[in-house]
Amino acid sequence: MKLLVNLISAKWQMCNVLSEVEYNINGTKVTLACGTNAYQHLINASAEINAKNPYDPSLGAFSANNDNFKPGLGRTNLSCAKQFTGSDKVCRLTTNTGEDSRAFQIQTDITME
Repeated sequence: MKLLVNLISAKWQMCNVLSEVEYNINGTKVTLACGTNAYQHLINASAEINAKNPYDPSLGAFSANNDNFKPGLGRTNLSCAKQFTGSDKVCRLTTNTGEDSRAFQIQTDITME
């Protein structure tokens, strides 16, 4: 989760001086305009990291789930839905670390503007 927060923060800093940023997804360069919605940038950043679920390596660590803050064990749900975050410029990362029986243990909001 911290790696994703750091990567997306760096990409948004690049948008202060560039009109587009590049993501490297499985060896393929993907370019997104800085004006593209925050959710799409977050999805590309998570794909660039390509982290695996520590409890089930066949699954990715991140899931694009714009309406459910109850991630599965070892997963981080990504949501930028205004109805949940209060703004279309805020994305919420909700992580289930598996430390206890709660649906999530860590929740972080990222302002993407």
